[in-house]
Amino acid sequence: MLSGLQAGRLWIMGLSLLGAAPAWSATAIYRSVGPGNASPLATGAGNNLQVNAVTDLATFANPLPDNVGVGDVIQYDHNQSGVVTAIAVIHARVNSTTYSVRSASGDAPLGCTGDQDWAVFRAYTSLYDAERGYENTGINSSLRNFDAWSGGLNLVSFDDTWNIACYGDAVDTDGVVISGWTTSVSNYIRIFTPVGGDEVGASQRHTGTWTPSAYRLVIADDDVLTIREDHVRVEGLQIGFSSVAYSQAAIFVNGAGSNLDVRISHNLVQGIATNPYEWHAGVVVYNAGSGAVRIWNNIIYDFNGYDNTEGMDLDDAEIVMYVYNNTTHNCHQGIQQWSGAVTAKNNLVQSCTVGFGGSFTGASDYNVSEAGDAPGAHSGSGAAAFVNEGGDDFHLTAGDTVARNQGANLSADADLAFTDDIDGQTRTGSWDVGADEQGAPTPTVSPTPTTPPPTSPTPTATRTATRTATRTATPTPTWTPTRTATASWTPTEQYSRTITPTLTHSPTVTQTPTSTATATVTPSFTPTPPNTPTATPTVSVTNTVTPTRTRTSTPTISATFTPTPSVTWTPTISPSSTISPTITETGTPVAVRVEDILAYPQPAVGPRVWFYYRLEEAGRVRIEICNVAGERVEVVETDNHAAGHERASWDIQGTAPGVYLYRAEFFTAAGERRTGWKKLVVVKK
Repeated sequence: MLSGLQAGRLWIMGLSLLGAAPAWSATAIYRSVGPGNASPLATGAGNNLQVNAVTDLATFANPLPDNVGVGDVIQYDHNQSGVVTAIAVIHARVNSTTYSVRSASGDAPLGCTGDQDWAVFRAYTSLYDAERGYENTGINSSLRNFDAWSGGLNLVSFDDTWNIACYGDAVDTDGVVISGWTTSVSNYIRIFTPVGGDEVGASQRHTGTWTPSAYRLVIADDDVLTIREDHVRVEGLQIGFSSVAYSQAAIFVNGAGSNLDVRISHNLVQGIATNPYEWHAGVVVYNAGSGAVRIWNNIIYDFNGYDNTEGMDLDDAEIVMYVYNNTTHNCHQGIQQWSGAVTAKNNLVQSCTVGFGGSFTGASDYNVSEAGDAPGAHSGSGAAAFVNEGGDDFHLTAGDTVARNQGANLSADADLAFTDDIDGQTRTGSWDVGADEQGAPTPTVSPTPTTPPPTSPTPTATRTATRTATRTATPTPTWTPTRTATASWTPTEQYSRTITPTLTHSPTVTQTPTSTATATVTPSFTPTPPNTPTATPTVSVTNTVTPTRTRTSTPTISATFTPTPSVTWTPTISPSSTISPTITETGTPVAVRVEDILAYPQPAVGPRVWFYYRLEEAGRVRIEICNVAGERVEVVETDNHAAGHERASWDIQGTAPGVYLYRAEFFTAAGERRTGWKKLVVVKK
């Protein structure tokens, strides 16, 4: 009799042969996302379901809809009790009646015969919910908590890969931040759209142009997809904006690890052209730790407004970025290197003011830029011929001579090898430059068998290897409360309080401290909140990136009070805060606040520092810069600004390195409003 622990294991369905023990690999976990779709995709009335626990096959008497596929959840009655009792997740599609399934944890499913109480659901109703583990509420409540975790999952402990399949049920409108997970090279997160017949009956991926029936993630006034984990793959999505504000990216890689392996491929990334804001970009890699980011077969377009709107951007000295066979169109800067190493091959950059900005590695070659600045001895220039450039169809025409057959074959590239284009077509001969391979043969997908596999296997051995880990870990997310101070005050007092929360999930806590008025007030500062909120799965989550080039900078929240002549004020800037009791605070909006005045770059390393701010009404702004001893170093004044976004600069070429403080004053016909202090750092270039 064979034991499951013996070296010679017998595995069913071709997993291994009798003999040496199989090499263990990570367990693939699948989950589906159907934006806004809590309803069942199919139900069991008149359609018998059989689940075979040995072959892992779910077989239906009648076909299921073509939009059912990998990651979808089947709830069913496994013991004929009259109520649903089990969950199985689709891992592969054999044909419209037969699917390979697993339990929610990736093990063998519970078997059943002749069940008609079943229903098929999407696992999640948004990518945002999938990242935080909030299941589809349409699933029966007794079975719904099959992902018993929150705030991210430790994939290394469970030895899993997490495959999130995104379906085109509707527009997904919630921004996503991937954070709090534990990943590794073999335990990664993959976000993708099902495309082949072995995944789904009807493709959920775009066709190389924006496709309303395919999955699309479209966000207003925020970063769309932020990646703060080391091992993440994004494949085949449509990502864009419905409106845009200052400093927002479609895909923002912003981790802090030491072994980054992020892969971005086959996506359509769409911006909003001619917008009035800086740092609007398609793919941004900034403050991401160290490691590699690979970007290939993407079309990125319409990031062309104010200065520093970019198709792709690397600004991290410890990152190596491989950018291969992408098409970038109508961007102020097509591919921009600020720091770090960028190797660019076979990229097509068109209708961009700057095609390739910065420095590229010596391996960069075979690129085409209409601006004539493509790196590489074999690179070229000129305007490529697209099928419908005005309609955002960037497939190459058969008559194109600029990009067709002008690229290198990268199928054996040491850093990033692949053989297809954005449509999944096989690249042949001399490769075309850009995301599209014109005239390539129709891609092949896994064939759909005309006869399903047998429901009862010939071997009598059963699965003997089991997973011993239980999915009970509940990682605790780190967050800091954001205080909203409101202030009303008695007339003899001024202080400024600054609280700096961490850039993580932040429940809002409102505090109303009080104090007794005195002739002299000497405040000190404490960032530690007096209370600690308790996180529960129902806490609303706010993911915030302040609108500055320092994309991970933490926002400050200030409450400010105007002194009368009878008050003496000694500001103490220190890491602790003591507020005398008995003040009732209420807030009065000011036209410009110090937390809204953003200094760039930080730390300051160039010839000047720019101050960015927004005015609620027309007027004059005065920015006073002092050293830590309180001595005024410089005053920057701007006159007669209209309401809206403005900026001013400080020439620091003769300024000594060190820490400086600045504050802002706003002047109108009605008088002056003043705010507290904020810090900036000047370093030598």
